[in-house]
Amino acid sequence: MKDFHLLLAIFKDAVSGKYKVSKATMATIGGAILYVVSPIDAIPDFLPLIGWTDDIAVVGFVVARLAKEIENYKLLMRK
Repeated sequence: MKDFHLLLAIFKDAVSGKYKVSKATMATIGGAILYVVSPIDAIPDFLPLIGWTDDIAVVGFVVARLAKEIENYKLLMRK
């Protein structure tokens, strides 16, 4: 959940102009956010325990793919 909140923060700061990212990064993060909040996905969220598995996998994939960008964001936000 911490990773998802971090993606939300990056997205929000990018939209507000506080943090610059590429269009591809915005699309990747935006797609992940939409997937997680959408009630329609590969494994329905209403299924106990397994319902969030695909959402967690998507967030994990995006965090791994954007690891360098996320590290840059964390460093900038510490200042």
